Amino acid sequence: MDSVAGQTFLNYAYSWGASIVILGTLFKLTHLPGADIMLYLGMGTEVIVFFLAAFDRPFDKTADGMPLSTSGSANEKPSSVVDLSQVESARERMLQTIKETDKQMGELTQNVTALNTILQRIRQALSVGNN
Repeated sequence: MDSVAGQTFLNYAYSWGASIVILGTLFKLTHLPGADIMLYLGMGTEVIVFFLAAFDRPFDKTADGMPLSTSGSANEKPSSVVDLSQVESARERMLQTIKETDKQMGELTQNVTALNTILQRIRQALSVGNN
């Protein structure tokens, strides 16, 4: 079942089995003839497919599980290898962005505090004027 043909077979069997079960259930609910045989066939198919699927080895779709490419030069780095200088550069850029954001947050906090002070003075002036 590890082959493409095996996986294709399981896919077809799952789909056809489920389709027949659903159709058989629809026939059963509406009391149409042939419901019993559809349910037997569909559920029997599903039993066989689920039994076979228990022995199936999951595909390894990670880069580590893929075969090595024979194309390219011997000195060429595989695409999964990370250049540490790029990582360090990205780290520095992120740290700079964090510092800049922190600075902007400090300025924003000061501005909000100043606006609150002004708002309190306006409220006091309005309350004095209304008395």
